[in-house]
Amino acid sequence: YYRRLDWSPTFRCSYSCPYCFIRDSSPKKNKELVSLYGHKKVADKISCLFANYIEYIEISGGEPFILKSMSEIIDILSSSFLLGLNTNMSITSLASLRNMAPSSLHRINCSYHLTEIGGISESTFKDCFFDLIEQGYPVRVICVAYPPIFDEIFEVFRSFHSSEVPAEFRPYRGMHDGRIYPYDYPQEHKNILCKYNQERWCIEMLLAKKPVSYQGIECNAGKYSYYLDPEGKLYRCVTDASINKNQHLGNISSMNILPRESNMCGHEHCLCPYHGNLYTNGITV
Repeated sequence: YYRRLDWSPTFRCSYSCPYCFIRDSSPKKNKELVSLYGHKKVADKISCLFANYIEYIEISGGEPFILKSMSEIIDILSSSFLLGLNTNMSITSLASLRNMAPSSLHRINCSYHLTEIGGISESTFKDCFFDLIEQGYPVRVICVAYPPIFDEIFEVFRSFHSSEVPAEFRPYRGMHDGRIYPYDYPQEHKNILCKYNQERWCIEMLLAKKPVSYQGIECNAGKYSYYLDPEGKLYRCVTDASINKNQHLGNISSMNILPRESNMCGHEHCLCPYHGNLYTNGITV
């Protein structure tokens, strides 16, 4: 979806996976916008501010269902936007998900974490997944190819795949053991990932010898897409939020007009090549 908002309402999570890209963040409940203003006010503000400018909101985290009001937030936002949700599908998250109408969400990414499965075995996970499909939930499984357990998580992915479970085998992005991934995967692992990831941005990232860069190229993030952090700070993109934390567009709690302007990318490398590829029309440096 080209006109979109990526929103992390919380950085808190019931898991502590070593490959999580927000694991070094400081998840403080007392600074979260939803905790400060209440779920209805925040959801109404998002609906009002982004109406007519975006069509899709992807809700991530942390684990969104850490917020007890997440179901109510989704109910409000689904009347104005298409919604996607990323969840770890732990026992608690699964219970919250089943209390929601399947029609309220356009897409649900259920991450399978081999390192922290929260009491759910692979077979139970599959049973729960197929149960959600039968009830009409638009779910798919996401498996992250964390380098130390690449072979193990690939076998889990193949098991899902052979069982006709909609699943994605995604490359890990980040540092491990002095190497930068996905660029430093051995060629054998790159070949496997390329086989199961046909999107152009992912192939380019896996084949690149160095981090993908869009520096100096006009990017439409900040005009057609945004990233919103738990405190309500609005950024052009997740790279801005990670590298230029103080250079946000403002806090939505005090915004009445949405800033809409494309800019030249100033980053040496892009932390989200999917968005970089999309909003620079696929031009790389």
